[in-house]
Amino acid sequence: MDGVTHFVSVVLAWNHFAVLVYELQEKSVIVYDGLKYLLRTLQHHIVHTFKMYGYQELDATVHVEETMGSGNDQIIALCFNDLYAPWVVYNDPIIKQNDGFNCGPIACLKVLELYGFIPTNSIAGIAHKRYGYRGVVMQYYRNMLEVN
Repeated sequence: MDGVTHFVSVVLAWNHFAVLVYELQEKSVIVYDGLKYLLRTLQHHIVHTFKMYGYQELDATVHVEETMGSGNDQIIALCFNDLYAPWVVYNDPIIKQNDGFNCGPIACLKVLELYGFIPTNSIAGIAHKRYGYRGVVMQYYRNMLEVN
């Protein structure tokens, strides 16, 4: 994949949404999850993505070589058949979710932020706006429907 440096995916694991950013040159995956679920919860999604997009062989085996830290500081290294170059998976410490029901809108906002539609690190402030996360996301959704 010439010229591709990263890609983004939104995942659903255990009824919870998170955003994954795959940094291909660094061989790392940044997890944007406001509840900071265990990174192993997303391991299946990450491995599947590597295989489906050709970054690992379909029959490659994987194991976690090491885990470090916990919670916000959790890091895991996924090793495939090529043990010399693990993929490092870690949580972004900035994004936070303070309830049990806004993971979807937060994931949508993170994608909007990654692609420059909202300012960097503005998600926390959006929670305090009149209609909160959902109000901002729905306005972007309405605008998208009108344009497209």
